[in-house]
Amino acid sequence: MNGIKQPLVSIIVNCYNSDKFLKETLESVISQTYQNWEVVFWDNQSTDSSADYFKSYEDSRFKYYYAPEHTPLSASRNFAIEKSTGEFLAFLDCDDLWTPDKLELQVAEIERNDEVGFVYSLFELFYNVQDESVTKQIKYYESILIKGHSAKNLFSELLVQNQIIFSSVLLRRSTFEQIGEFNPTFNQNEDYEVLLKASLFSLAICIDKPLVKYRIHSNNNSLKNGELNFLENEIIFKSLPPNKEVNEAISRNRTRYILYRIVFQKKYFSVFHLLNFKFLSSLFQIVKKRLKA
Repeated sequence: MNGIKQPLVSIIVNCYNSDKFLKETLESVISQTYQNWEVVFWDNQSTDSSADYFKSYEDSRFKYYYAPEHTPLSASRNFAIEKSTGEFLAFLDCDDLWTPDKLELQVAEIERNDEVGFVYSLFELFYNVQDESVTKQIKYYESILIKGHSAKNLFSELLVQNQIIFSSVLLRRSTFEQIGEFNPTFNQNEDYEVLLKASLFSLAICIDKPLVKYRIHSNNNSLKNGELNFLENEIIFKSLPPNKEVNEAISRNRTRYILYRIVFQKKYFSVFHLLNFKFLSSLFQIVKKRLKA
């Protein structure tokens, strides 16, 4: 990209009490080989040292905003995006890391084709301490480690299971604006809805190498609330243009929910297995017969 004006990437970082991991995360941004970016840091009323860590960087590209009230992540992301100015949007959770070439590779890829609405990548897992909850998360994420998707089939594949880590996504602003916003009422699957809807009307490219290190720790909230996951999926699927695939997704989600209530309700992290479609398929017919009885 030498000699050519590089498009601005707005890096959306939403934070709530993340000082334990924040410095390492921000260093992975500073280390990017692609340097035309801004960090829009939305502090969701943290009570720890997160604000101090962020403000210690004397870099005009680091932009700090303190939330007037504590809101769900979905609403916080919307507020942060309103403050951003970049042509492209990237999202980085406060406990994840980027490889140095993450933005450079993704900007180059999305710039090649105006029909590409977003780019994402493979990811690696890492953790510092391994307890029971961490072990179960590792087993789940290892089961969905993606080998890459075709642009043509992504929507269909996402209807079955979301295999994209949102910290790996680079999204064209115009694509996001077509969607509108993250659903501010969601507490769990706001990123999944955006990916599904973006894949409906735009192409997506998967870079076939890990550009994100996804941290596993006992405080991960991504998949803890199993029941909420199913209920929000129901809302998402019903908001999509109806067709056979979408109807199948609705039925599949309801079956997963029934299994969750019947079989695993008392097991805190069992939702990891239910979200794994391979695991689900062996039980699907049993539940289907039970529903008909």
